[in-house]
Amino acid sequence: MNSHPDCSPNTPETHKRTDFFMKGQRIRLFAALGALALIISVPQDSEAGEPIPFCHDLRGYKSPTKGPWLDGNEEGVVHCIVDGDTIDVKMKNHNGRIVRVRLWGVDCPESSMNRKCMKKGYGRCKQENKRGKKSSKKVRELLGDGRVTLQHPYRNNGKRKLAYMKRKKGGVDIGRALIKSCLCKEGYRHKRKQAYKKTARSCGRR
Repeated sequence: MNSHPDCSPNTPETHKRTDFFMKGQRIRLFAALGALALIISVPQDSEAGEPIPFCHDLRGYKSPTKGPWLDGNEEGVVHCIVDGDTIDVKMKNHNGRIVRVRLWGVDCPESSMNRKCMKKGYGRCKQENKRGKKSSKKVRELLGDGRVTLQHPYRNNGKRKLAYMKRKKGGVDIGRALIKSCLCKEGYRHKRKQAYKKTARSCGRR
């Protein structure tokens, strides 16, 4: 039997070392649980977090001026939504510059009492605004996490770019999906006119 008192398992020094060890174990356990909770709680994209904002809700936000020349397929992230068929996009290959994009081949109702809408008269414009707000909410839903590809940009040198927009996740054609929802119409001359018109027929439109 060992006669040294400091080697006894019941000495105060042994208890201190045991308590210190257990305390360290608890701290490491709590730290690991905290890190796991943080990973679970952080959204991986905008679908899990805040929805894409509407431009008019961004305090002090000014519409972009004439943007850069776009190539055939350009990736970007939606910055904000103007209305159902007009979207501001932060371009990946142009140092994050924001470009205003008008969806090519789609015509959505006006969502504000602007000059174009008021030409139809106050009452009709007010009714159109209700439909316009629905189409704005629909496009926000369709855009998901906001990562998009702009395809076949047209009227490239103006303030607004006419382009098709495809959602990166799932490859959804945003314009065609809006027409399919029956909240927006197919319109104007464009490269996908036949396909868009075929989709519009499901809403009873020719």
